[in-house]
Amino acid sequence: MRRKYRVPLIILILLLAVPLVVKGLMYLRVKMAMDDFVAEAATQAAITYEGIDTELQGAASVVGIEVLPEGLKQPIRIERVRLATDDPWLFIKPDQWFKRDRQEIPKQLRVAVQSVRVPLDDAVYKTFVRRMEAQQLLHGGPPDACESFNLDPLELKAMGFDALTMDLGMSYQFRMVDERLDMSVDIDLHDIESVSMSMRLTGLVPEDIGKGRMTSARFAQADMKVRLEPAFGTRFVAHCAKKQGLTPAAYEDKLVKDFRDNLQHAGVTLGQELQQALENYYRQWGDIRIYIKPEEPIGMGKAMGLKPDNLVKALGVSLFINEKPVNDLDVKVDLHKLTGEQEQANGAKSSAAPKRLRVIREYKPVPVDALDRYLGRTVRIHPLDQPIREGVLVAIVDGEAQVRQRTFGGSVTSHIPLQQIRSVEVETLRREPLN
Repeated sequence: MRRKYRVPLIILILLLAVPLVVKGLMYLRVKMAMDDFVAEAATQAAITYEGIDTELQGAASVVGIEVLPEGLKQPIRIERVRLATDDPWLFIKPDQWFKRDRQEIPKQLRVAVQSVRVPLDDAVYKTFVRRMEAQQLLHGGPPDACESFNLDPLELKAMGFDALTMDLGMSYQFRMVDERLDMSVDIDLHDIESVSMSMRLTGLVPEDIGKGRMTSARFAQADMKVRLEPAFGTRFVAHCAKKQGLTPAAYEDKLVKDFRDNLQHAGVTLGQELQQALENYYRQWGDIRIYIKPEEPIGMGKAMGLKPDNLVKALGVSLFINEKPVNDLDVKVDLHKLTGEQEQANGAKSSAAPKRLRVIREYKPVPVDALDRYLGRTVRIHPLDQPIREGVLVAIVDGEAQVRQRTFGGSVTSHIPLQQIRSVEVETLRREPLN
C-alpha cells in the first residue's frame, strides 16, 4: 500500500524543487553580473551591496547598494535596483552568461532605482566649485546659478540641502501584433522637481533594433510632464532674491525679463497667449505638460526635417500649464539667429578666412598649496625621492593627492601625501597660428 504514494510524492517534491532551482539560478546569474560590475568599477569607485532578491515572475533586485567614488567621504546610497521582464529565462539562459554579444533584446523590460541618496558633502561641493571656475576661464563671467533658474550643488547646499534623494524608472514594451514600441522614463528629485516622459513608435520589432534597422520606425505619440514643486520654487526665489539684494517679486520680474531676452537672442517669437502663460509659470511653478500626437504616425526622418514654424501643427502639439490648456501655440523661429548663420555670413564679408591653428600642450609650475584648484586637470607631481606621477588629479583627501594614471588595460590611482610633494606642474593648452 505504501508504494502507491511514492510516485505522487516524487512529483510533489519535484514541483517544489523546480522553483527553488530556478530562483537559485537567477540569484547566481545576478550575483555574477554584480560581482563583474563591482570588479570593473573598482579603479574609480568602491561598490558594496547587502543582498539580492529574485522573483519567479521574472524580476531580480539588488538591495542596499553603496557607491563611494574616489574623493567622496560619504557614499551614494541606493535602497534598491529592480529589473523585471516577462521572460524569467533572461536571467538563467546559459548562452547569455558568457556571450554578451549574443544577448537577445527582451520584449519588455522595467528598471526601477529606488531612493538614491547623493550627499552634498565638501568633496562634491569643492569639485563643483572647481568645474565652475574652469567654465569661467573658458567662457568668461562669474558662474552664478541665481542668474537663471538653474539647480546645482552650490546653491542647493547654500539653501540648506545636505543631500539629494531621487527615484528613477525606465521601461519599454514591444507589442508584436501591432509592431509597436512603448517607452517611458520617470525621474523624481524629491521635494524639488520631477520629469515623466513616454513615447510610442510603430513599425518596430525587437529584431529591428538588434540589427540596427531603424528606418522603418514611425513616431506615433509622446507625452512629457515636468513638475517643479511650488514650495521649492518659492524657496529658491527667496534665496536668490536675498542673495542679489532684491525682493522676491523683483527677482521674479528679473527671471521673466531674462526669459524674454533669451528668446529674442535665439530668434524665437512666441504668440501672446503662449508668452504670457510661460511668464506666469515663473511666478507660480507647478506642472508643464506637452502632449504630441500627429494625425498619422510620421517617419522619424521626416519629423526631424520639419521646419520649426511647422512643428506644432504637423506633430499635433498640445500644451498644458498647471492643467490649463494653452490654445495659441504660435511659434516663429529666425533660423539665421538660431544657427548663427547670419553672424557667420556677416563675419565672412568683413574678415579674411580664419587662420589655421595648432594646439601646443605645456606644463606650467603651480604652488603645491594651490593644488586643490586643479581637480579634474592633468598634472605632473614630483614627490621627494619617488618617480614622477602624471595623470588626472581626481581628489585631495586626508592630506593626500589622488592621481589617476593610465596603465596597460586600464588605470591605477596613486596616493601621494602632500607633505612629500616637491613640486607640481599643470597641463595647459596654447594655440598658435600655423605658418
